[in-house]
Amino acid sequence: KKIDTPLRTRPENFKPLDTYFERAGYINIIDLLSEVEKNTFYLSEIEHLGGKHAKGRPSHETFFAGLVGTGCNIKMDKMAGISKGINPSTLQLVIQLYLSSDSLKAANDCLINFKNQLVLPGQHLNSDQELHTVSDGQNFFIQVESLNSSYSYKVPGYDKMVTVNTAMDERFSIFNSQVISASQKEAAYLIDIHLKNSPVKSTIHSTDTGGYTEAVFGVLNMLDIFYAPRLKNLLSQQLYSFSKRREYKSLGYKLLPEYSINEKLIEENWEDILRLMVTLKSGKTTAHNI
Repeated sequence: KKIDTPLRTRPENFKPLDTYFERAGYINIIDLLSEVEKNTFYLSEIEHLGGKHAKGRPSHETFFAGLVGTGCNIKMDKMAGISKGINPSTLQLVIQLYLSSDSLKAANDCLINFKNQLVLPGQHLNSDQELHTVSDGQNFFIQVESLNSSYSYKVPGYDKMVTVNTAMDERFSIFNSQVISASQKEAAYLIDIHLKNSPVKSTIHSTDTGGYTEAVFGVLNMLDIFYAPRLKNLLSQQLYSFSKRREYKSLGYKLLPEYSINEKLIEENWEDILRLMVTLKSGKTTAHNI
């Protein structure tokens, strides 16, 4: 069978936009990376695994080739072959000894900090006092063996998948990305998003139902983050409150709690709750491990 995609005609009001992009023209990716580096110095955050005292730091162009190849999943040999003036052995050195997850995160944090100082991204903020962040997972099929890949309960089939859980704020700054097993809910990893994040200080965080558990409500509250998930089938969820159901009913509330929170249980376990929070904030272990 052959499927043809019909041509799509644009309405007249698209012409001014087309004209604008024609003036902008084609921007080379290397020129873009170079221009950003001149203003932010993000490459200085990418360190050798041996520390800052490692000798013979490669050229900026080699770092750009390594970033593009790694980000686009282009093999090192092919990337060296299509790049002018790039030594294959030096490129391999950059990919293996410089582009660690910690260095890439530090470079990304540098870009976010610079972006947050600009006027235009701030126009997307709803409030000067609050910062709303969101996270969601996206599934990808894996064609090779991977420790993180598994079968997903969301997508039945015979192929293994991974879930890439990404977090961003109102200014469209992507400040965290995790590759996790597709058989797990994102909720187990949601708290780590905020514990391992330095440039973006969230005050409100939203997810879909996959990012929600009761424990997430409690821990984010202790981190001074208001958790506002978009829950599926809200009327079927178990709603809890500190006050009795009749008090909310007398006030004319449409959504009424089914259960009351056991304050005595919280008081009896308060020392363990504090120990949990200190363990998480000090980085002794991750939230998803607990």
